[in-house]
This record gives sequence, structure tokens and C-alpha cells, in this order.
Amino acid sequence: MRAAHTPRRAGRGTVLAELIVTMLIGGLLLSVLPGFYFGYTALWREETGKLGAGQRSTIVLRRLRKDVRNARAAVVSADGATLTLTIPRLAYDSGHAVMGPVLSSDGRLVDGDAVQYYFVRDPANSGSTGGSLLRRLVDVNGAGYATRLVADSVYPALNPLSSETGSPAPIFRYDGGKRTVSVTITASEPYPSGGSFAPVTSDPICSRDAGTLVRVGVSGQPQGVIQCSKCGARAKPAVELVTVKASLMLRNG
Repeated sequence: MRAAHTPRRAGRGTVLAELIVTMLIGGLLLSVLPGFYFGYTALWREETGKLGAGQRSTIVLRRLRKDVRNARAAVVSADGATLTLTIPRLAYDSGHAVMGPVLSSDGRLVDGDAVQYYFVRDPANSGSTGGSLLRRLVDVNGAGYATRLVADSVYPALNPLSSETGSPAPIFRYDGGKRTVSVTITASEPYPSGGSFAPVTSDPICSRDAGTLVRVGVSGQPQGVIQCSKCGARAKPAVELVTVKASLMLRNG
């Protein structure tokens, strides 16, 4: 009879080699996977912040664009925080079964209601350095209708610097010669928390030392840069900031 074959045990060298390989693979996973996780989380937080801040600004422009196109006159307050648009008066045209503009005896458009956009700083009195942009309709008799919120977390003090004044550009500016309304809006969006995926609400401050963010003029950068009031150029905003600028033209004379 042939003796039963007994498998040989792996030598100590083989076991040690397998153990080393296992440890190397485990160490590699432990060092690489956290990097992927934190890198993805940081990217997710940044892009989510940009999306939210961008939406705040574009919502304002979308509403404004429609009102400015329909307006026949515009007035901006001295501080650039209030825009008043005069809309042509409309009446029902029974002959064409549509609403149409009312014309004076000399063929000019007649003024109707006014649409007003205005900035209110810290409406909740919470100590915020930003505020909200509101919209309201004022009829031809001067009576105001209900006010609506257009956007919050708006920070005019962080607008790019104006080449004319050296100060942050106002939210609104009107050029009567070109009949254009210039709009500059800087909005913020808190970064979502990487741990809980919940938003963290805060003003635009420096994440290093909680210093206030300010717009500062720098040589070679006429629009200025955002810096921290405490650590200067080392500012690291705790929120995402997006600035949107647009020039809108009045279409009605």
C-alpha cells in the first residue's frame, strides 16, 4: 500500500511573507481611503457652496431682468441700495382682447405702477453684516403692496471695488444716457458640514480666526481682494462667496 500523502506545512518564511503583504495592503488602504473620502468631502462642500451662492444671485437677476425690460423709467437711490422702476400703465383692449399699454394724446406711454427693489441690512437684527434684497409693488396712488423676499445672505460690502470711488460697487447703478441698470450682487452660502451633511449658518468670516471679511484694494487688482480683518491676506472664508454682475436695458421709452 502507498502511504497517504500528508501536505507539508508552509514554512515560517512563507507565513511571514504573507503577513507582511497583508499588513502592507491594510496600511495602504488605511492611508489611501481616508484621502479619497476627505478629498471628495472637501470637493462636495465647495461645489455645494458655489451652487447655493450662485443660485441666490441668479434668482435676483432673473426677477430683475423681467422688470427692467418692462420698465419705462428707472431711479436709483444715492447709496445704490434702492432701485425704483416705473412700469407703463396697462388697460384691457377689447378690440384685440388683450392687455395693452395706455397711451397719452401725443402717443407717449402713461406711467403705471412702480416696482421697487431695496436692500435691508440685517432685517432679523441678529448682528449679521449682510442683509436681504426685497421687492414690492407700489401703485400709481403711492399705496404699497405686500413685500416679497428676493434673496437673503447678500453682502454689498464685499462687492468688487468701483474704479470711480475705490469703494465696493453699489448694488444698483443707472446710466440714463444708455438707459441701462447695472447690478452687482455678492451672495454667500454656508458650506455644508462634512460630518453631518447639515448646513452651518454663519456670516462670511475667516475660518482661521473668525475675523470679519473685507474687500481691500491691492496693486494690480483694481477690483480688490477679500481679506480677513485680523490675518490679512491669509483670509480663508468659512463660506462660499459668489459675485454676479449684469447690465440690463430698459426697452420701453
